[in-house]
Amino acid sequence: MRLIFWLFSAALIAVVTHLSYVLFVPAGNFNDRIDAALKEQKLNQFTILDGKLQTKLMPFVSETDLVILCKYDVSQGPVRLSMQVPDGYWTLSVYTMHGRQAYALNDRQADARAFNVRLVRARSLFEQLTSIGEDDANFEDIGWKVELPEDKGLAFLWMPHADKWRRTEDLAELSNSRCEKIPEE
Repeated sequence: MRLIFWLFSAALIAVVTHLSYVLFVPAGNFNDRIDAALKEQKLNQFTILDGKLQTKLMPFVSETDLVILCKYDVSQGPVRLSMQVPDGYWTLSVYTMHGRQAYALNDRQADARAFNVRLVRARSLFEQLTSIGEDDANFEDIGWKVELPEDKGLAFLWMPHADKWRRTEDLAELSNSRCEKIPEE
C-alpha cells in the first residue's frame, strides 16, 4: 500500500511539472525574445522592421517582405491603429505579450485601404454588468474595436513582397500608418 502511495505521488508530481512547463515556458520565451529583439522600440508607435530583424522575430517572413510593428500598452487608455495600406495581400495581427493572438484581419476582410483598429483593455465581468446599455459613443472612426485580455502586446502588419521596386512604393504608403494612444476627452 505504501508503494502504491509513493508511485501515485511521483506520477502526480511528474504530470504537474510537465503541464507547468508546457503551459508557462513558451509564453516566457516569447516575451524574452520580443524584449531582446525590440529593446529600442518605443511604445505605441509603428516601426518598419528591417529584413534581418523581421526574419529573426518571425521565421515565416523573408527579408524582402514588409513588416510594420507596434508595441502597444493599453494600461493608460485605448490605443488606435490608423492604417494606410497599399493594394495587395496583407495581414494585420494583434498579439498579447504572452504570445496569444487576440485579433487578425487581412485585406479581404477589411476591404479598405484606410481603416482604424482601436485596442482597449477588456472589461471585467463587474464592469460589463454595470455598463449594460451603454454604447461606445467615443469611437467615431470607422473601424474595429479589439478588447484585449492583457495591457501590453504587439500589433504588426505583414505584407509579402518579391518585387523590390513595388516594395519601395508600398513602404512609402505604409509609413503613413499610425499607432498612438487615444487622447482623453
